[in-house]
Amino acid sequence: AAGVAGAPDDPVLAKVRALLAKAESTQFAAEAEALAAKAQELMARHAIEEAVARSTASWEERPIIRRLAVDDPYAEAKSTLLGVVARANAARCVWYEPYALMAVVGYARDLDAIEALFTSLLVQASRAMLDNGSVTDGAGRSRTRSFRQSFLLAYAVRIGQRLEEAASQA
Repeated sequence: AAGVAGAPDDPVLAKVRALLAKAESTQFAAEAEALAAKAQELMARHAIEEAVARSTASWEERPIIRRLAVDDPYAEAKSTLLGVVARANAARCVWYEPYALMAVVGYARDLDAIEALFTSLLVQASRAMLDNGSVTDGAGRSRTRSFRQSFLLAYAVRIGQRLEEAASQA
């Protein structure tokens, strides 16, 4: 679990947000990926400390469900990205496609971190996707929609791998 405290002045969440802001501002994909992985590693390390606290103290917090809107265009690919972020942080999720909602189950502190990381990664993915411009096939037909859908799905898979690596290193 990503155990980042949800208080606005929480120092761990502030560090995670700073890393994500820096990742969003860079023009270099490798640097953005490394910064997002560092944020994940910090979240995972803090989660380990919190798990120890949960096991040794009388812990009363219970998992909750948070519903996050995942809008079109490319809602399915975006939901895949949210799913890999949730899994990397020991949360579970269910995609309600007709309602464009993802229900994420976990501790409130974890969900705050998951939401921040997902939002940042979505900004980064969208910028990288749009930087590639429009795509046409050999006959001049637009292939932009299918390219962007595929781009976001591939991005989600790669980010999932990096987040899992960062979490396991922590």
